[in-house]
Amino acid sequence: MVEESQGKPPSTEACEAPAAPATGWRGFVGRHPQITAWVALAVIMVALVLWSARDVMLLPTQRLSIVLATVGLAGLCVWIIGWD
Repeated sequence: MVEESQGKPPSTEACEAPAAPATGWRGFVGRHPQITAWVALAVIMVALVLWSARDVMLLPTQRLSIVLATVGLAGLCVWIIGWD
């Protein structure tokens, strides 16, 4: 059987060591991109909601309800975007 790679130098891909897995927060972001997107979107959305409602007299439980609904909405948005 004649090799197809005659005249070409041998591949060095098999000789290279595999890359070390990322650790810390970069590793988490790489392993869980949707959770990371959910957290990032939720933080931004909550900040915008609280900033826009700063002059409205709401009870703490009402603010908490709005924040929880906003976090849930952010998760729903990330889930829908990830449908492919």
